[in-house]
Amino acid sequence: VATVVGGGGGLSPALTTKVLAGLEPAALQSTDLPSEPVTSGAEGGASLPPVPTPEAASSAGGHSAACPNGAEGMGIKVGLINVFISKQGGYGQDKIGIYPKALDNHRHYCKVHCWAFLLGQGQVAGRSARWAKVRNLIDNLPQYSYLVWTDADTVFKHIDANIIASLPAGKDIYFTWDLKKIGSRINSGVMIFRNTPFTRDFLQRVWDHNDGGKGTSDQRSFNHVYFKLSSEEKEQRIHFLDRRIYNSF
Repeated sequence: VATVVGGGGGLSPALTTKVLAGLEPAALQSTDLPSEPVTSGAEGGASLPPVPTPEAASSAGGHSAACPNGAEGMGIKVGLINVFISKQGGYGQDKIGIYPKALDNHRHYCKVHCWAFLLGQGQVAGRSARWAKVRNLIDNLPQYSYLVWTDADTVFKHIDANIIASLPAGKDIYFTWDLKKIGSRINSGVMIFRNTPFTRDFLQRVWDHNDGGKGTSDQRSFNHVYFKLSSEEKEQRIHFLDRRIYNSF
């Protein structure tokens, strides 16, 4: 769990961080929401209790009192979306015990900021489970001003920090570069999408590419579509956030 150098030369803590197997950052222990059991569904999917809509969150606490700096105060509708897969093996399998706590962290963050918490469907026919990410983004983006994607092993370290409010204005998609691949590979673990025609078309092109027809890696397709953009599109439409702050691991 890193403390990183901020733009002013001082120390600035990461907003989101990956959970490494066997390690539980303090953010996992700070939530005031109880852990809810995650049960495996068919073919490695997951079934969880229903999550509140933005309207339900409002009636529970009131936007002005519960989240004065939340989405409604900004005049936008924001959704946080992820997909939990209980049977991935390898990389995912060693974090099964972390996922319920991380999802509680996500729910808590959404409650504070009056975002919708969305748990997407966990399987896509003919493709690896990773592609549920892209399918759920395509299907849900039209209902929101912004969709924030976080992998299910990512946690918010600073619950009060509104990451949408900190975004540079005027861009359509916000990415981070991958560790040790700065400038050459996008990391798809934390991404922010503004609901625009460009963004919807970008996501559809990612889906259509389908890892070159292999149906394996969504991240390779995100990179394929990004690097096919014109220089003007990259400059005007895409912004790369500081990985050390928005996607630290």
